Amino acid sequence: MAQIEAKNTKPPKVLIQSFESDLLKELDFLLLMSNCPPILRSHLDRIKQLAMDAWVIDLEMKAGTLKIMAAKGDSFTGNTRGRSAFYALVEVLLKRHGPKTSAKRLWSILEAECGGLIIDEITDDDGGLIYLREKEHPVSFRAFEKQLSEIRKTLKG
Repeated sequence: MAQIEAKNTKPPKVLIQSFESDLLKELDFLLLMSNCPPILRSHLDRIKQLAMDAWVIDLEMKAGTLKIMAAKGDSFTGNTRGRSAFYALVEVLLKRHGPKTSAKRLWSILEAECGGLIIDEITDDDGGLIYLREKEHPVSFRAFEKQLSEIRKTLKG
C-alpha cells in the first residue's frame, strides 16, 4: 500500500496516508485489541466490515485496478475530477448556441434532455431545480447560473 501511496503523492508534498491505508490500520488495531471474547464481540461488526474492505483492497491490488483515495481532509494531487457530465453537457450547449446564451435559454434547451442519461427531471417551481441521475441533491437555478458563469470564463480564456 505504501508503494502505491508514494507513487500517487507528487513531490514536494509529504507522503499522505490513503483512505485504504487508514482502513487497514484500523483493522490491525481492532484485531490487536480484541484479545479476549468480550472485547472481540463488542467490535465484531466493525471488524467484519473492515475485513471485507481489506479483502476487496487485496483483490484490486492483485488485479492492478486499485485506485487509492485520499484520507478524509487530504488530497493527493489537488482537484483532478474535471467537470461533471451535466456541466460538460452545458459547456457543449454553450459552444453550440454561443457563449452569450442566457441561463434561462440554456435551461429551456436542457429541458429537451430530460429522461436521458444525465438529467432525470427539470422543475420550474421553487426557482427551478434540475434533478440529475448522478447526484442525490438537485441543482438549483442559482447554482446553475453561478457554474455557467465559471464555464463562460474558461471558454473565454
